[in-house]
Amino acid sequence: MSGKKSITLYNGGSKPIHTRYRYKIPERAVYRAILLAMGGKKVIQIWDLERGKELALVTRGVKSVVLEVR
Repeated sequence: MSGKKSITLYNGGSKPIHTRYRYKIPERAVYRAILLAMGGKKVIQIWDLERGKELALVTRGVKSVVLEVR
């Protein structure tokens, strides 16, 4: 597959986590966000830069990881 990777992961402060976390497929972005949340990040936003909107929000609680699809 070739083309632009428009889906990216942001931390809670609206800054990109890292430039390597860019995806074409939303399911892969959700999977990576859940793994990062389990690893210690509190809030991760999944953005589609091409459309200019937030796709999902992943938050980590005390004993759970919550995925909110927008």
